[in-house]
Amino acid sequence: MNALCTITVVLAMSVLNGPVMSAETDRVVTVGGNGEVTVEPNRAQVSLSIMVRSDQQQSAQREVDDTVDAVLRLTDNLDIPRRDVRTTRLNINPEFRWDKATNERKISGYMVQRTVEVNLRDLEKLGELMHRATSAGVNQVSPPVLGTDSEDEHRREALARAAGDARANAERLAETLGAKLGPVRRITSSDVIHQPPPVRPMMRAEAKMAGDSGPAESYTPGEIKYNASVTVEFDLIVR
Repeated sequence: MNALCTITVVLAMSVLNGPVMSAETDRVVTVGGNGEVTVEPNRAQVSLSIMVRSDQQQSAQREVDDTVDAVLRLTDNLDIPRRDVRTTRLNINPEFRWDKATNERKISGYMVQRTVEVNLRDLEKLGELMHRATSAGVNQVSPPVLGTDSEDEHRREALARAAGDARANAERLAETLGAKLGPVRRITSSDVIHQPPPVRPMMRAEAKMAGDSGPAESYTPGEIKYNASVTVEFDLIVR
């Protein structure tokens, strides 16, 4: 009889203690945090395309190849290493017209295209490269894609700042409500948003007034922003 009473008391204490412990640990606070890192770009990806339309494929191809050679000479003159310059394969697309007399489709000409891609590591040369490339025969210039070295490091720094912001938010909430933070339970992060700046041309009025035949525009690259957001769940300890 005594042994049965002892077992009953132990089980009753276990039942009473269990809900009390879980109630304490179920007190949580969930907060969000944001972080931003702003850096200056130090490189640009520039795509310079040459497109020639002609009724003779070989003449169009020669014109494209001559322009590509001129662009390569230009990059050499600007001291851009050849390892940072890449030329794509020649792209030849026949163009057709419908001959009503014969009721057939016939070739009317050819569109020949080739692109020179430059990984420019000196942004001071961006304006001159784009201006002189068009003078050399390039007829399509894509907007430069600005970037920076150590992008992974900047992304992680944005995440760290977001986590710090989340902790500060949680601490302020807990302090205001008379509690304090416990360990972290859960962290959820979104993809870090990379916001490259637009490249804005800036007129060089002094060069125009002096009658300089050099590039009429320089370019202001702006800043690159890395934005991160996190959601963190902390245990909440009531004083």
